[in-house]
Amino acid sequence: MKVFDYRNHPTLVSAFLLIVTGILLNVIPARIALALGIPLYLDCTGTIITAMLGGNLPAVIVGFASNAINGISEPETMYYGVISILIAAVATFYYHQRFFTNIPRLFVVIVSFAVIGGGVGSLFTYFLYGLNFGQGVTAPFANAFHEVFGYSKFVSQLLADIIIDVFDKGAVVVAAVFLFRKTGPGAAVVNGHGVRSEEAPVRRQRPAPRRWRTRHR
Repeated sequence: MKVFDYRNHPTLVSAFLLIVTGILLNVIPARIALALGIPLYLDCTGTIITAMLGGNLPAVIVGFASNAINGISEPETMYYGVISILIAAVATFYYHQRFFTNIPRLFVVIVSFAVIGGGVGSLFTYFLYGLNFGQGVTAPFANAFHEVFGYSKFVSQLLADIIIDVFDKGAVVVAAVFLFRKTGPGAAVVNGHGVRSEEAPVRRQRPAPRRWRTRHR
């Protein structure tokens, strides 16, 4: 039995391991990106892969717990837990609709997550910082849009958040799909038909024609 085969063998141990691993996949890359000054969040890989492996509830737990852990050092991060819950729900829906099975659909997934993270996130940022720019990853880009192009502070923050989120969600979606292919149920692999190998259509062989015996008199 695979450790992450939660769908086929759901146990308390597998659920616990899945949630803990999801949290680590959210927190560790985010901390590394922050330490190296990478202008990306990289904080929802675990949420996405947990949604693919375990469904909505484990993914929501992973997303919100990750925000709670990050909120220890940055209390304002707790408010963004709503975004993590939305991403968990949408990721679960997209998985069941097989949006993670081919490249065109992956673009839809990435843009959707970018709109959720960047669009809703910019609203939180704008109001949390008193109708002003935030202090996170997108702050320099928002300032540039405001000073160079003359956009309002809200529009500048919105554009900066969505643009950065497109690259950020592109990275985490690709990482989640790669990990899913390696650890998912049945070692799921995307094949040329755009479906996972464990769900690949099986060609049924037609029964051989019945041969009639000739009676000899």
